Amino acid sequence: MNHKIPLERIIMAVALGAMLLFGIVFHVLTPDATFSPEENRNLQQLPKFTLRRLYDGDFAEDFESYLADQFPSRDFFIGVKADLQRLSMKTDNNGVYFGREGFLFESLKEPDQGIIEKNIEGLNLLAATTGKKVAFIPVPSAAQMLPQLQPPFAPQYDQSITLETIRQKLSDDVKLGDLFGELSDGARQYYYRTDHHWNEQGAYVGYVKLCELLGIEPFGREDFTFELVSEEFRGTLYSTSGYKHVEPDSIVLNVKTDNPEIPMTVVDDGTERDSLFWRERLEEKDQYTVYEGGNHALVVTHNEQGNGRKLLLIKDSYAHVLLPYLAANYSEVHMMDLRYYATGVYDYIEDNGIDDIAALYSMKTFGELVLNPLHMVPKD
Repeated sequence: MNHKIPLERIIMAVALGAMLLFGIVFHVLTPDATFSPEENRNLQQLPKFTLRRLYDGDFAEDFESYLADQFPSRDFFIGVKADLQRLSMKTDNNGVYFGREGFLFESLKEPDQGIIEKNIEGLNLLAATTGKKVAFIPVPSAAQMLPQLQPPFAPQYDQSITLETIRQKLSDDVKLGDLFGELSDGARQYYYRTDHHWNEQGAYVGYVKLCELLGIEPFGREDFTFELVSEEFRGTLYSTSGYKHVEPDSIVLNVKTDNPEIPMTVVDDGTERDSLFWRERLEEKDQYTVYEGGNHALVVTHNEQGNGRKLLLIKDSYAHVLLPYLAANYSEVHMMDLRYYATGVYDYIEDNGIDDIAALYSMKTFGELVLNPLHMVPKD
């Protein structure tokens, strides 16, 4: 019996085969990329093969991630997938939800309660061991503050539950800053639409609260000049979602009007800068790194007009846009990222004559990252 294959099937099969062959050849001939500027993250490299890793399943998992990260024209196909998701009425792509008014929202999953409790213990130990003022502000996500802009039935964890856990378990020696109320009014203006961070307006709310906890007088908004330096900022949620059809954000620098150039030192490598603002970074994909040049293990600001006190600020990247406010108050702010500064926190506090201590983390990070160095108390 003669079964004639339709011409369109032959064309489709040839096209798919050609695409597969092209992908294989392109992958073999092209060096593996190490970093994705579009997603602002390191890409999976070819994993090391061992029988043990094969047996455990680690090799297969890493190799799958490697193929996904190194797929030719990956960014293009992510964008195509996002468009197809929208056309099919899907409300999310790659864990990012498409909200109203151009907002993109990260997916908020229930945090690891063990990590939360471990971090609370670390903050309690920090206050008890040093005997200094310790203030802590956990910053709620935009997805928490703007539920009315979320797509219907988007499954988002309620971060106020975590806040209550922190409130109950934090010792009286650590002052807790609750921003849920302050950020709920005008939240649209406090967060970027395409990025997971708050902006200079949201950070000012956090700055005022932090000053209150530390017992210092905050400067008013009228003491700062707000300089628009970019209207083309497309943040991490834009990149992760792959959805290209949203308006970019603006980057506005919060500059102390009478003290615009507060110098800083990147202790990691000894880099000296005349300003907290690395304006050359506005030419790069991740324009948020205009603030202090992005993530470093340790940064120290120097302000001759400061209050004569030194602040240790333990933080994640939410603190970057807030630092110019605090640097206007303190003679020195020592901004420490415990993801990279792994040991010697207590020795550092003593050796550098730290007066006040603050911790500022997004609620999401506080439930994902163990602040292990806070548990490393020096032995007598």
